[in-house]
Amino acid sequence: MYKKRILIPLAIIVVLVATIAIPASHVLNSYIDDTAKTSESSSRKYINDASGLNRTKVDTIISVKNRPQEIRKQLRDIIRRANADNKKISIAGARHSMGGHVISPDGIVIDMRPYRWMMLDTTTDILKVGSGAMWTDILNYLDGHDRSVGVMQAFANFSVGGSISVNGHGWQHNR
Repeated sequence: MYKKRILIPLAIIVVLVATIAIPASHVLNSYIDDTAKTSESSSRKYINDASGLNRTKVDTIISVKNRPQEIRKQLRDIIRRANADNKKISIAGARHSMGGHVISPDGIVIDMRPYRWMMLDTTTDILKVGSGAMWTDILNYLDGHDRSVGVMQAFANFSVGGSISVNGHGWQHNR
């Protein structure tokens, strides 16, 4: 009888600790993982895709300008430099094009994310946008102009340039 009085509360405590400890350890591991990825990407010598499985050492990571006139000159200069140094160029946006095939080892990575400018022609309802803009940026921008999109891809955390480069489309592809 004495053993039952000790074993039952002890079993309850073990179950409660396991029920709390397992999710808590998962959250803690996720936090540590995310922190490591953040510090890794700020090292400026390594880059990864969204999977976190393709960490690649690169020569240089260059963030582009946000204005069309400035970026044209900057891209010409980057191409000249790459040719002179015999370096390959990779273009990165949100980096959801996974598999490592989009990152050239020891190459130059052009980070297009800063190129987010937008201009809406309210007469024609045509939005011109920089390729680094995320779909969430576009949705918020259009919402601010009382407009929205009819169909788009399932997630909105992709860059416009990346979506075009991988043939991203909405689920109603016939529309």
